[in-house]
Amino acid sequence: SAGKNIGVNPLPVATIALSDNSGTNTYDGILCVGDVAILIANGGINYLWNTAEKSREIEVSKAGDYSVTVIDINACTHFAQITIEVKEIPSLNAGPDDEICGTAYELQASINSGIGQWSSPSGNKLRFIPDINSERAMVNTDSYESFTLIWSSVDSYCPASDELTLTFVEPPVAFAGEDQQLNGRFETTLEAETPSIGVGSWSLLSGYGIPDDLQAAQTRVTQLDKGTNLFVWEVQNGICSASDTVALMVSDFFIPQVITPNGDGKNDFFIIDDLETHAPASLLIYNRWGNPVYSSSNYQNNWEGISDKGDKLAGDTYFYALQYANGKVFKGFIVIKR
Repeated sequence: SAGKNIGVNPLPVATIALSDNSGTNTYDGILCVGDVAILIANGGINYLWNTAEKSREIEVSKAGDYSVTVIDINACTHFAQITIEVKEIPSLNAGPDDEICGTAYELQASINSGIGQWSSPSGNKLRFIPDINSERAMVNTDSYESFTLIWSSVDSYCPASDELTLTFVEPPVAFAGEDQQLNGRFETTLEAETPSIGVGSWSLLSGYGIPDDLQAAQTRVTQLDKGTNLFVWEVQNGICSASDTVALMVSDFFIPQVITPNGDGKNDFFIIDDLETHAPASLLIYNRWGNPVYSSSNYQNNWEGISDKGDKLAGDTYFYALQYANGKVFKGFIVIKR
């Protein structure tokens, strides 16, 4: 009988190449949730995956064993398998953006697994107490500016980070000036310190008075009430504010009711307290019948019971009308005793 030759074809060599850029190590078959890997079969001309796909390359994102049957030109087959692992990405939050009045802030980060770490492009301008791994670290700075802080996972295969912006605002200083004692004066000058930062404004806390300019540190105030008038000087710089209070205390000024012009140096003159602060003040003296006996358009606390004619007025009760430069008028009586 004639012999028959039988040919034996070698089996194809099936391999699976992996392409993944996920996690801290690439091409290792370990993915982070949401990432994909590309599996590439080699060694044949036709391919059949256990996912029922028949292309040479497939994309996968789920954990599991992936196998492929490789078929060569001679219809010979071979098998290859690869395992894909999927890891969770840590859930973390750096906390809300915030503005801070001052130079210290307690951070409010969170992380559901592993260790977090703070960092900032600003480098050593920030200090973290007790350390950079504390979710509730106190962050301190010497600079009034905005900083970006990054909260990152440091021990997870799948990296994650979140960031926030903190703006540190310099607190202003407010000084409303020294308290003032005003004897019979119903106006004065508010004398706050002009702030080096921020914008100031006046407001009335109690009493009464009308400042000329509510935004001026130094400004005239009029129509004060008798007693204590309290004004607040508040300085605002962004979210920061400071305030101080000044008391303007208006007391009744003293107008004597008796003068004794006998040359002994005691009560010789009709003297009005703080007259110079209301100058020029006019004074008119009348006798009991309403006839003027003395007048001055710029009184100098120098009337000693002498009439406009230069005569000594008799001991008696007289009446006066005193008008300040601001138009305020005071009326009363004065007794001359000789």
